[in-house]
Amino acid sequence: NIMFLFRGKISFVITSTLPVEGKTTILANLALTFAEIEKRTLILSCNLRNPQLHKYFRINNNSGITDWFVSNEPIEKYILDTYESHLKIINSGEIQHNPSIIFTSSKFKKLLATLKRKFDVIIIDSPSVISVNDTALILSIIKNVVMVSRLRKIDSDTLLKATKIIIENCKAQILGLVLNDY
Repeated sequence: NIMFLFRGKISFVITSTLPVEGKTTILANLALTFAEIEKRTLILSCNLRNPQLHKYFRINNNSGITDWFVSNEPIEKYILDTYESHLKIINSGEIQHNPSIIFTSSKFKKLLATLKRKFDVIIIDSPSVISVNDTALILSIIKNVVMVSRLRKIDSDTLLKATKIIIENCKAQILGLVLNDY
């Protein structure tokens, strides 16, 4: 249980080895669980190439991280309510083909520091770790990750490759592995 690992505030990334392993569904359910126990919870949708998270919460993806990044507006303008009172979301915004510009910026690092002060739990939705380097860039800042793997879809070599990227390249801590379709 992640909350027992961290007594106070926590921020972590949810990723998978490859696309379509169910990480966004797991993330949505986990975020709702935190919110239901009255933890001020924020979902940050950082899958900027293929955003899906807004669909789970039936929220329009007209604006989000990408819009905030090119504006001088405060992040509060982009924090959206959900149907659960303790759960907020910042959408991805317009699809980006080169999100590394955002994830390597000092503006993004400052954003994460600001959000950490405002919320008890921050869960970051990211692309799969093997397909693009976006997740590795985010993990250079947020050092905690939960892996999702579809048990009958991913072979052990692929899972090992993904964990090596996280542990050796990103120097991140794997908080847990969720085996989907078990």
